[in-house]
Amino acid sequence: MHDTLSIAIPRYSGRGFWPSVLRIGLAAAAHQGFSANLFTTASAMFPREAVASVVGMGGMAGGIGGMLMAEVVGSVLQATGSYLIPFLISGSSYGVAVLAMQLPAPRRDRIQDLQK
Repeated sequence: MHDTLSIAIPRYSGRGFWPSVLRIGLAAAAHQGFSANLFTTASAMFPREAVASVVGMGGMAGGIGGMLMAEVVGSVLQATGSYLIPFLISGSSYGVAVLAMQLPAPRRDRIQDLQK
């Protein structure tokens, strides 16, 4: 278990507490920037009438994904006793999200009005 924790939490090497705080803060800022881009993408690609629905569906999908991920983490932790797999899934989820956004709409063209 100690080896798995060393991947997620940097070992204390005499440099103090602040390098770890700064790394976590940088990761949180990057996550916030990514989520802000998700909301901007929805408003840039969909007509004004559909933006709230698209963002709402995205929020619902995120909530359901969070519930499912909690179940996966619990099952993996009971089976392996390690957080390694959940951390690998978490780390790769940003790349998967970028691909999921890029593949369906590579040019980011605006979707035309839904009423026409």
